[in-house]
Amino acid sequence: MDVSPGERWKIGVFARELGRARELGEYWRCFESGGRTSLRAGCGVFLAILGLFAGVPSVVIAAGLRRAVVLVVTVALVSAGVALIRSAPNKIDRILLYASGLAQLRYRDVAPQVIHWSRFGHVLKSYSSATEDSDPQLIRISVAGADGTVIVADEAYGRGSVGHLEREIDPVVTALRLPAAAGQCRAGSPVTFGGLSLSWDGIGWDAGAHYASWPDIGAVRVKPHEMELDVAGRKRPWLIGLAEVPDACVAIKLIQDMATELGVPHESADVARPGAAVPVSDAGTAVLSQAEVSQAVGWPMRAVPCPTIGKAVCARFEGGGAAVEVKLRRSVRADRAIARRVAQSLPGIGDEAWLLKTQTRLVIRVGATTALLTIADLPPPARAPALIHLARIVAARLAAAPAP
Repeated sequence: MDVSPGERWKIGVFARELGRARELGEYWRCFESGGRTSLRAGCGVFLAILGLFAGVPSVVIAAGLRRAVVLVVTVALVSAGVALIRSAPNKIDRILLYASGLAQLRYRDVAPQVIHWSRFGHVLKSYSSATEDSDPQLIRISVAGADGTVIVADEAYGRGSVGHLEREIDPVVTALRLPAAAGQCRAGSPVTFGGLSLSWDGIGWDAGAHYASWPDIGAVRVKPHEMELDVAGRKRPWLIGLAEVPDACVAIKLIQDMATELGVPHESADVARPGAAVPVSDAGTAVLSQAEVSQAVGWPMRAVPCPTIGKAVCARFEGGGAAVEVKLRRSVRADRAIARRVAQSLPGIGDEAWLLKTQTRLVIRVGATTALLTIADLPPPARAPALIHLARIVAARLAAAPAP
């Protein structure tokens, strides 16, 4: 469901206020569900369609006073339908990501659900069924707080958003839980993750129904959804499912650390995630830094992984619900022709620069390089000043860079 820029800005303002009120730290970004159609919107669509498909033909056929009456009724039906659609409640759930926690805004709830990382409980993951062409994919992630609060991201948010949320949460959970888990193992006590038990003696699973001692384990292969153990005396490896295992990311890291120390061969075969991106690159952040983007936008921004195509250099920054992205590639003749038709020229920035009419994109050409700056979810008055400020920095960096 599409949300207007104005609505997104209001969500960002609310999210930053909520973060300050609940001590959640800096607000990074929002994940939205696909939305649900309300009864009011459905009635509006019905009336609009009725007016168009029943009223318009009747107007054409009718004559005289009857035509005028039918026209009035048709216009009234379509107008009423449009009014109902516009006034329909916005049934979208949102998950807000902060530096120190999570919050979820559900359209049916009055108050937001909030989990601070200092009061974190556990995280559970669910996966789809395997197919002939692919391994199981992450479809649901559930984060529980120590007070019983539960925040769930499922396929309604899109698999790309669920995968992105996983990449944000796993490092936090691992940093919070791994030291204590490793220390407990060192003290001689097994660490349990639901039905999975780990110790320096071996690995138990299925609530103790199966067990393999480390001396008998020949190799460990880990995927996000399962773990394979090559065990002496078995022709086929044991498969240990990791779906619904609490804090599975911590268990995986602990097993890998143990295997390394014990000299057991291990490998991690990560599956492709929807929405996956390359790591933050030095080349991208050398063009723009977090501090420079933060200054231009007006609040803290952080560098995040950015998808790249071919040899293009990309840097992406997110924070406060806004996003800034810069992509570098070789210039082509079409750049100038397209920009002249749909953009405003900006003299004094690089060799040439154009600000697109929407004021969300700015194109810079410096020598043989073209840079595309994109900004999202800032209020209209702030877009152009922020883009122009960043464009001057990028142009100066490109001009000072040594020729390839």
